[in-house]
Amino acid sequence: MTRAEDIKKRIKQIILKSNPELRSRILSEASKAMEQTLNAQPEQLGVWRIIMRSKMTKFAVVVVILATIIVGVQVFDIQPDGSGIAFA
Repeated sequence: MTRAEDIKKRIKQIILKSNPELRSRILSEASKAMEQTLNAQPEQLGVWRIIMRSKMTKFAVVVVILATIIVGVQVFDIQPDGSGIAFA
């Protein structure tokens, strides 16, 4: 017997007896869950996601990062060969 046939057989073996009490309980739980979903606050977008939506802001972020790197290199006098000022 294959796994799919075994699953089908087990599903057929399950016998659920329904009554009005069970139906009303299931319906009330489902409606409570739906109400909680509808009343949930929408997810807040992060600042980075908001920035990355616009092409202009993407460009501005790149410019700021590059400017920071260039200023850092100038301030700390970093040389390509690795020599520079040693702070103690």
